[in-house]
Amino acid sequence: QALQRYGVQCGARVRYGLDAMRVRQPLRMPAGGGAVRRALAGRRWRGLGHGVFAAPSRGLAQRPGRERPRFQIDMWETPRSVRSTQPPQYRHFKEGRPRGFLTTRRKVIAGVVVGGMIVYYVGHLERAPYSERIRMIDVTRAQEIELGKTQFDQILQQYKWQILPRYDRRVQLLETVGERIALVADQPDFDWQFVVIDSPEINAFCLPGGRVAVFTGLLDQVVRSEDELAAVVAHEIGHAVARHGAEKMGFVKLLLLLQVMLSLVFDMRFITDPLVHLLGSLPFSRKLEYEADYIGLILMTDSCYNPRASPSLFTRLGEVNRKNGNHVPMYLSTHPNDEQRVKYIESLIPEVEAKFGQNCTFSHRGGRWHH
Repeated sequence: QALQRYGVQCGARVRYGLDAMRVRQPLRMPAGGGAVRRALAGRRWRGLGHGVFAAPSRGLAQRPGRERPRFQIDMWETPRSVRSTQPPQYRHFKEGRPRGFLTTRRKVIAGVVVGGMIVYYVGHLERAPYSERIRMIDVTRAQEIELGKTQFDQILQQYKWQILPRYDRRVQLLETVGERIALVADQPDFDWQFVVIDSPEINAFCLPGGRVAVFTGLLDQVVRSEDELAAVVAHEIGHAVARHGAEKMGFVKLLLLLQVMLSLVFDMRFITDPLVHLLGSLPFSRKLEYEADYIGLILMTDSCYNPRASPSLFTRLGEVNRKNGNHVPMYLSTHPNDEQRVKYIESLIPEVEAKFGQNCTFSHRGGRWHH
């Protein structure tokens, strides 16, 4: 009745069994509210068995023999004196949890992810042919060949009006050189195809599965002899023999995962993505080019072509690129610098000739080459 008379607003929330309560203090208590205080001090919450409202420590004495309640509400003499004997204690939901980025849960998740990555990486390691380099490949050989066939069909559709016929002398020369090198490469599951594309591009490639294509721009502007054409074809076939296409697909997955982890930690993708490309993707591509140079030098030497034609080819290729304005700094290029590339090939020639150039015998019988 006293609360209704003076219009005091107060409320309580009780959690059963935990003996915890949050009390909203009265909004206003007019002066001279002694009767209200006495009424609040004497009332008990009948349904809970313990005192909810109790007399404040200031102005009222504790009744003898009565247990001191856990919670108290201060009643103010005037609205100006805003004081509380015991401020309410709030327990937040996240109180006591470690703060910061690396919480225990995130550490466990990061450990599981990193451990899974290591197991997956180690489980797909193998050695590259000729160089014996350890690398990761998570694509089967059949899948790689099927991807190469699909991509080659798309290229033929793109250049369908520019594919030279087989009676063209340049196509015949390419088939002669390609068949000799394919015989040495010894890839029984490859379906060898050799085409010449009538386009001014200075380019050539060999897709997984043995699909070789050479552009007339390379034949007309760079290649001067059959040995130099053998250097081009052997280099491209070296990529396919070493399965560089499948290796690149696995490496791209690792780079994407690295980019995601860096973006989660730093949240600066406009910086981390170019750095990953500059320090990861481009050096990896240049390393594969050096390995293809080494394997190509072995293949052309073993197929009875002169390996010393390779340095002259790449020297002329660099001159043509500079003349056409296609020169790019090495740290921004997917291919090595021409001068360093020539020096690297020249350093390999004595070793390759000693191993593969001694017993070179080829014969052409029944329309096929025999080694």
